[in-house]
Amino acid sequence: MRPASPAAPVAESTPAPTDRAPYRYVTCVPGICGGRPIIQGTRTPIKAIVGYYKAEQLALAADQQSALFTFNTVDFLLLHRAWLATGRIHWGIIVCEQLPPGETIRRLLHLLNRVTADEMRNQVYWLPG
Repeated sequence: MRPASPAAPVAESTPAPTDRAPYRYVTCVPGICGGRPIIQGTRTPIKAIVGYYKAEQLALAADQQSALFTFNTVDFLLLHRAWLATGRIHWGIIVCEQLPPGETIRRLLHLLNRVTADEMRNQVYWLPG
């Protein structure tokens, strides 16, 4: 019986550096939009599309006369200010830091038990502790 031959060393593969973002149709090109992510083959920044989506979320909630709940404080505070400046009405934005689900629900129920729908109109509420 022959002794087992030692295994050949396995070469570790390292990914080649790339200027692409880790998504299929997203890329970063130096000199276009300051090298920030854009949609491949265009000059459209990803930030513009994400911003449009957020504005649509608030518009949908307003159409349904519903408050909007989000962890995205900065972007929705900016939207809130833009809506107030243009006289648009929304039915409230509730923001919270990301917490375990049970704690988030506890805080949300606490707020909803003490604030009416009319009081929420055009207001931003931070979930209390």
